[in-house]
Amino acid sequence: MSARERILGRCSEQDRGYTTPCLIYGSYCNKKGYGQAADDEGRVRHVHRILWDEANGAPPDGYEPDHLCCQPACVRLDHMELVTHAENSRRSRTATTSLDQLRRVRRLREVGHSYTTIARAVGVSKTVVASIVTGKCWVGVE
Repeated sequence: MSARERILGRCSEQDRGYTTPCLIYGSYCNKKGYGQAADDEGRVRHVHRILWDEANGAPPDGYEPDHLCCQPACVRLDHMELVTHAENSRRSRTATTSLDQLRRVRRLREVGHSYTTIARAVGVSKTVVASIVTGKCWVGVE
């Protein structure tokens, strides 16, 4: 059985608040929530990277797949896009933002508050505010 078959056999579709349901890996996940399994060569790797590389080839140097759904155990390829490591790290900071904070950021921006004012009021960084307002993260979440 291939690594792909083993991985997909341990996944279930779950609504995690993104525009379409996530495909969540249900076996071993590391402390950061990333699923891990052996690839076809026996190397233990993140499961989303195993599936990405099989479908698309290895990313160009300096790039890695980012979870648009902010769910590290998700392996649905259309929930990922290639970004630089710096961009992926910047975006990952928004994953700890609560739904209440998200909604408050959007409400404050709708009435014209600046990113700085919103960040201070909600208790997040200006980068997180920008990611929410511009749709870089939390896309499809009301």
